[in-house]
Amino acid sequence: MLARMSQSWSDFPVVDVAPDLATHERLEDVTWSLFVAWTAGPDWVVATPDRVEREPVVRSSAEADDGTIDYWEVPFSAQDQDEIDDHLDSELSMAGLPPRPRGYDWYLRLDMAQRSVFGDRYGPYIEEGLGDGESVREYIRHIHKRMSDLVPEALEYATRPSNTAH
Repeated sequence: MLARMSQSWSDFPVVDVAPDLATHERLEDVTWSLFVAWTAGPDWVVATPDRVEREPVVRSSAEADDGTIDYWEVPFSAQDQDEIDDHLDSELSMAGLPPRPRGYDWYLRLDMAQRSVFGDRYGPYIEEGLGDGESVREYIRHIHKRMSDLVPEALEYATRPSNTAH
């Protein structure tokens, strides 16, 4: 079953150990992945507090007045993760969705072959129909609406044995 009107993040199963990457794809901390998770729903997505270690450093840069660019690295911190989570919660709010619980990695139940078919089935079509000069809020709402339309069919298509057989 896919997303329901009364769905909550607490409906998603929580597992103690991260699933096998041969059968599940870890969803990155980006807006599109959150929309995939929400739209796919708890039958397709699990959460785990067994988080993948993040890059140990954050690469930053700044352009000086003379046009030169300075690069540096700093350790990834809990504050960095909080900033990512705050940004994602803001975008979820723009789409009319509740904030995602913090402290979890999220996994979509698709094997390697299914992931490729799934991405090809919805990815190229997400931004269709976007107008020029849309606000961030309009863009986020458009992406969420398109994913709500495309993800269910893409999941169904990707999991048909005839579409992933080699």
